[in-house]
Amino acid sequence: SHFLFWRLAQVLGQFRDSEALEKARREREMLEARDTLQRTLLASLAHDFRTPLTVISGQLEGLAKASPEACEALAAAKRLDRIMSDLLGAARLEQGTLSPKMESIDLVDAVSTVCDDRSNHPDIAVKRNIPADLPFVSADPVLLHHVLVNLFDNAMRYANREVAWAAALDGERVCLSISDDGPGIPVNEQAEIFDRFRRMKGSDRSGGSGLGLAIVKGFADAMGMTVTVETAPSGGACFTLAMPLAPGTIL
Repeated sequence: SHFLFWRLAQVLGQFRDSEALEKARREREMLEARDTLQRTLLASLAHDFRTPLTVISGQLEGLAKASPEACEALAAAKRLDRIMSDLLGAARLEQGTLSPKMESIDLVDAVSTVCDDRSNHPDIAVKRNIPADLPFVSADPVLLHHVLVNLFDNAMRYANREVAWAAALDGERVCLSISDDGPGIPVNEQAEIFDRFRRMKGSDRSGGSGLGLAIVKGFADAMGMTVTVETAPSGGACFTLAMPLAPGTIL
């Protein structure tokens, strides 16, 4: 009788364990399905917002030349457009749908385009030290532009007076860095700065999605690049993007 009782208890215990495992599996599947649905909805909304935002920004461009209010509205529209771009970028990373189309890129032109498009902080000086004879790099032009825009926006958001670009050849790579003179990133937080929804503290400038640096890391990885962060000589943050040389480059 003792053996039967023990055996019955064992079977009941196994049943409870099996039931608990099945319940955990169902809950996990529900969470995964909910997350997938949320990502799909966000990506869809972000995509649908892009066209009207483009129209609004285009109209405001003309009005902003004569109206401070329109200029402020244009800056807000551009900020919203960047957030939409970040949401779409995050969705592509989550879904694994990135397929970079690598081309030979001139960094002088790539950085100039980013700087010319971004003038939300006229009080911040932007310096560029990118040699004209620098070798071309191998990158997807669309993904690289998004990476540089996010790095530039981040630097402008935290800078006090100055943001500086610099580039140099390092062996068979080109290292492009952007630094600011803002509050910087504590060393113990630098490893986590590329996590999603992570924001640096100590700045009164907001407007980021919290996804920008995570997208920088994801897009860089997809293009075979590395991105790192350290403390700049000014005490601010310095992000460095190491890029492969374009095929056929002769050093």
